[in-house]
Amino acid sequence: MAGVRRITYTFSYGGSTYGIKLPESYYNSIDSKLGFSKASASEIKGKFVLTKQQALRNGALLELTILYKKGTRLQRSKILCPPSRVQEAIQSLENDEYRGYKIHSAYFGQQRRLG
Repeated sequence: MAGVRRITYTFSYGGSTYGIKLPESYYNSIDSKLGFSKASASEIKGKFVLTKQQALRNGALLELTILYKKGTRLQRSKILCPPSRVQEAIQSLENDEYRGYKIHSAYFGQQRRLG
């Protein structure tokens, strides 16, 4: 069984550049609007590569929720975004493609889960 192909992306947070491995197929068309750029092995050398949980816990990345239409139903997915790009991403993601489907809307959740 083939797994999801993950590639390393870089993003900026607090004046530093970090790396994170994310699924390529999910972020392929919207990566630049979210503040991510694909990185080669030489570009990531010497940079700190975070896991998703480390990035969320430290506030380096936030989860945005996007709604996209699949058939006649709206589907919901959570995607990651640096805090400095949240407002811009919410405004620019509408009508873009995610997993081959048109994005209906994007929003930042109002409720924070602690712990």
